Amino acid sequence: MKTRIALLLIMLITPLAWADDDVGALSKNVRIEMRTQKMELMKASLRLTEEQGEKFWPIYEQYDLEHETVLDERFSKITYFVENYDSMTESTADKLALEMISLDKKRASLRGKYYKKVRRALGGIQAARFVQVDRQVNVLIDVAVMRQVPLIASTEELGTTPAK
Repeated sequence: MKTRIALLLIMLITPLAWADDDVGALSKNVRIEMRTQKMELMKASLRLTEEQGEKFWPIYEQYDLEHETVLDERFSKITYFVENYDSMTESTADKLALEMISLDKKRASLRGKYYKKVRRALGGIQAARFVQVDRQVNVLIDVAVMRQVPLIASTEELGTTPAK
């Protein structure tokens, strides 16, 4: 079982690993494939009975749709950062950082909301498993994405004067 899950995790992040350091590689097609593989990993990890599946999958589909909107916002911010990398200002960097923190909070809040729904439908153990798998997969995806995003340059590196 652990081997199967490990293989699914590798398959999940493979599209990002071959993205050739291009944030544009996070196209809708790549993201759709990642969502499909994430669902397969969830199936393998939760090992739901048919009855449990009938309760869980509609909840998961709602979660996945809401989570996708948060990801859309996140990728939009990352794209904006990359496109404006050479002209980054103190205020823009501050704004982007605060927006990313806000998106992290949104993501955690969304996971908490759906943890409660899964817990009501299936109990605490399956709900905790859902959260655990979701977090692990998203951390791997985050690492793969962030590998492709340059670290924000200092004003010295950009050759600009810091704002007072």
